[in-house]
Amino acid sequence: MNKKVFKFRLSNLLLVVFLIVYFLLLIKLQKIDKTILLSQDVFIQGCSKYTIFYLIENLFNFQSSQLTFIELSLKSSTPGKIINFDELICIGRNIEISSDAVQTIMVGSDSFFGDYFYVCIKTLLFLFLIFSKNQWALFLNVLFDFLYLALMPLAVSFTIQFYSLLIVYGFIILKRFSHFIPELKEVYLLQKKIVLIYLVSLFSMIAYKIHTVDYMIGYWLANYKYGFIKRGMVGHLLYSISKLSENFNLVTVINIFILLLYVALFYYVYYFFNSQKQNYLSYLLLFSPALLSFFIIDDVLVGRPEILGVLTYLFLYKNYSKKNNYTYLFSILFFLISFFSHSINVFIALVAIIFLIRQNNFKFNLILNFQILLMLIAVLIFVFAFISNTDTQHIEQSLCIDAQNLDIRSNICDGAIGWLNLSAESNINMIGFWKDSNQRFYKSYPLVFTIALLPLLKSRWLKANIKFFVAISFGFLPIFYLAYDWGRYFWVFLFLITHMFFYESNEEIIELTSLKTYTLLLFASLWYVPGARGIRWDNWSQNLSTRVLVSYFFIFLIIGAKVRSNEQN
Repeated sequence: MNKKVFKFRLSNLLLVVFLIVYFLLLIKLQKIDKTILLSQDVFIQGCSKYTIFYLIENLFNFQSSQLTFIELSLKSSTPGKIINFDELICIGRNIEISSDAVQTIMVGSDSFFGDYFYVCIKTLLFLFLIFSKNQWALFLNVLFDFLYLALMPLAVSFTIQFYSLLIVYGFIILKRFSHFIPELKEVYLLQKKIVLIYLVSLFSMIAYKIHTVDYMIGYWLANYKYGFIKRGMVGHLLYSISKLSENFNLVTVINIFILLLYVALFYYVYYFFNSQKQNYLSYLLLFSPALLSFFIIDDVLVGRPEILGVLTYLFLYKNYSKKNNYTYLFSILFFLISFFSHSINVFIALVAIIFLIRQNNFKFNLILNFQILLMLIAVLIFVFAFISNTDTQHIEQSLCIDAQNLDIRSNICDGAIGWLNLSAESNINMIGFWKDSNQRFYKSYPLVFTIALLPLLKSRWLKANIKFFVAISFGFLPIFYLAYDWGRYFWVFLFLITHMFFYESNEEIIELTSLKTYTLLLFASLWYVPGARGIRWDNWSQNLSTRVLVSYFFIFLIIGAKVRSNEQN
């Protein structure tokens, strides 16, 4: 091994070690309680070793610690002096004050070196890194981040540093390991394994939330025990199953059912994606925050009943070409059950009607008319029951008491159960909600919806199916007035369209370069679709660490595909 290769490998190893330590510190530091004191409000006796050494020593034991920033006055108040050197030398060091609290780390800091200063310097260093051809650019980026951790841990917000970690070091990794980026034909060889590993990883996170009942179980606790109520059909079936034996716990029965729903959903993702060789646009969609990671980015989206309508549509779409009447009748039955679990599924049935028309080249015939008539009858049955279901307040209160007796969590009646007593009129009359000034945050949705649709907008498939796309887009429009969970309903729209794209697309092969991989990394993490209420100041960085991990996960998958492909040759 020559010196050049050795130095390159050594620098790569040091880079990986730095990233691991840096990542662990960022995760641990965000969990420390932080307070700020002004230096003029305390008596500084002196400062000792740099705080970074204490933090590394206690990397896995921060639960009981508290971090206190001492805001130093670096501008001297003494005539003739510009800088207060006595306080300057205490930046980033443990400060000793006269009344130090137990288990509190005192850190010297200055607000001048906060978020804006960090972003400006980091941007300049990143531009230098992009255009530089030597090692100095990388060295300066690493040195700058280590200095910030050493001198001012947590002076810069966790979110800003995480975005920097993703954008800057994602670029560095892909640039330095570009020879590991496989060609698309190599990805094709292991496409099924890549998708399977990704799906299993996400499914394990969802399964954990289900196991800990950390999801919207209230939807499935609605039943007909006290009389007919909307959204109660599937809940009543599960309630009836739990009564078959004393050994059947209702929560366990519901958990198993929800788990099976996600098994079926992920099966369809695996089936449609692997129905043919997929190109770069398909991978953009697969790893999009608006598709599968949508469930794990927003904490309250697991276990929603729209999954019933989605599964029914995918069942119809997958089996319709077989021209089996039983397939269509089962689809009608499943749709009807889904209607009485959540009204959103009516709109998915309308997508199914548009799909049937598309399959007949937008020409009506006797068989098509009969199929549409059956679907509309199912819809009308639900609409009639929904409008007639008015006196439900006592049922909702009784179901709330039952849910509280299960001792799942204190706020179990909020959300799904609390909405059961709302009449059809209250759903239609949403004008009061939209007049609220807080709804200004919904202006962010057109932007994130456009970002989510970008891979489809660039595809041949959309050009060939523009009528179908426009028709179902208009079919979904009423939802965005009748309900405020815009993110949830856009996910339904995108999920249905995306899987048709997976199954039918004939896109040309696009070379998988390091730049395209970097684009995918950013696409999978720099944004997301909130389930409701839009992107606000308090949620714009929601579950950022999860989004980062999902994007890096793809990099390791494709690099692994390259390595395993080379080992097999």
